[in-house]
This record gives sequence, C-alpha cells and structure tokens, in this order.
Amino acid sequence: MVTFAERSSSILVAERWRRAGSADTPTRLLSERGSGAIRISVVWSWVIAAAVVVQVFLAGLYVFGSASIEAHVLNGSFLLFATLLGGIVALVARVPGRVAGAHWGLFGLVVVQVILIEVGTAAGVPEIKAFHVVNALAIFGLSSVLATQGE
Repeated sequence: MVTFAERSSSILVAERWRRAGSADTPTRLLSERGSGAIRISVVWSWVIAAAVVVQVFLAGLYVFGSASIEAHVLNGSFLLFATLLGGIVALVARVPGRVAGAHWGLFGLVVVQVILIEVGTAAGVPEIKAFHVVNALAIFGLSSVLATQGE
C-alpha cells in the first residue's frame, strides 16, 4: 500500500518535472524517492529508440540481399509490443501529459506501419507501402525525442 508521504513525493517529482525552465534536471529528479516508474519509463524509451535503429539496419540487410525479411518483421512485432508497454508505463509513471501523449502517439505510428504494409499489399499498390519508409522516419524522430527527454 502506498503511504500518503510516498504519494506526495511522487506528485512533487512529477510537478517539478512539469515546470518549464526548472533548475531541476530530469536526471536529478529520477534519483529522488518515488520516481522508480519514471526511471523505468526513461530506460524503456531508450530501449525503443535502440530497437528502431536495429529495425532500420534489418531493413537495410533485407533490401541489399543479405538477410530475409523475417528478422525485420520479428523486430517490428517487438516494437509494437514495446511501444504499447511504453504508453502503459508512461501512465503508471504519471509523466507529464504531453510525454504520455507522445508515447501513445509513438504506438499509433507503429500501428500505422503495419497498416501501410498490409493495405498496400492487399490493394497491390506499392505507393502505399512506400509510406512505410516515410512513417519510419517519424517513428525514429519521436522515439529519439522520447529517449532524450529523460536525460
């Protein structure tokens, strides 16, 4: 059971994090009591960002004939799960609303990745599938921002 003091400490950490221009750095805030979920959220954001880089590398291996598409598909499935979990962790950590929204936006972009390939394949329209690469840039950008916002 969470005591009143622990809950107050968590709220205080979240409020300090929300303040723009605060002298408190997120690194310092992460070391304060009651911020374990926030620490997990930041670390998980780095895991997602690293998985995005791996995903691009695996796509390159496939495009240039060094590997099958299966590794790319498997890592993509991990990214779908990881971004869903990232959104849940952000809610549990009570990160600022914009940060939580960005986590859910990242999950939405990964869902769109799957839809672009499936719809493009089903419709036989390669131009739809080409947006998979453009959307990947958005995923990379947002995952990088989420990872670095915790530093």
